[in-house]
Amino acid sequence: MIDFIRQLNAPCRDMTEYVSRSLDSELTRSQRAAVQVHMLYCRACRRYRAQVRMLRALLAERPDAPEILAEAANLHLDPATKDRIIALLRERSNPPKPDNGQ
Repeated sequence: MIDFIRQLNAPCRDMTEYVSRSLDSELTRSQRAAVQVHMLYCRACRRYRAQVRMLRALLAERPDAPEILAEAANLHLDPATKDRIIALLRERSNPPKPDNGQ
């Protein structure tokens, strides 16, 4: 029970690890509950989860995904490139709302 309470109060750093791990393996029941509760109030972690899911979906569509991931693991991006990637991820995770002719 104490472990569960500790996980409920885990910082975003831990939550991002849980989110990433949950895509590849099963979390414990208390970890899943902690992530669900944390997502209720943390916009940054919700955005992170959406971005990770989007990246995985995009990579799943690419037959050369293993090569891309291997290359990315050794890639050192300059700050301008990182900023462009972040801007694109934000744009895709927050698409503009349709204008209903008003």
